[in-house]
Amino acid sequence: MVSIPVIAQDRQWLGFGEVVNGEQLRLDLASVQSGTMPVNDKINMEGRDGSETDKIPMRKIVLFTYNIGGRERHGYTTSCNGKNLAANPSWRTATNYIDYWPQYFSVKADSPVSKKMLKQVCVVNASK
Repeated sequence: MVSIPVIAQDRQWLGFGEVVNGEQLRLDLASVQSGTMPVNDKINMEGRDGSETDKIPMRKIVLFTYNIGGRERHGYTTSCNGKNLAANPSWRTATNYIDYWPQYFSVKADSPVSKKMLKQVCVVNASK
């Protein structure tokens, strides 16, 4: 099942600087957590109980909350290899929902600032 990070503890925002358009990129360190989700993130898992009858291929992910230009977003990545980033790192994030299910789009970690944030996601997750 996919889960959006639910934060019971205080938020711990860490800033990484400005992205190309001048907006600040920050990560909520307290939100970083491991999870699983369908390989095809368009599959709505609402109402599924995870029983053996569900034959949906799943994958391990790292969930996190970030803030860019004052807008809070939830994202996930498959680009972590322990504390290290995979080649061509990226994450997926959602800004809208259909039938209560997030509609994800890809974000390439193609700037030093975004790579730094995603690297921190991997480090924090590996240390938990």
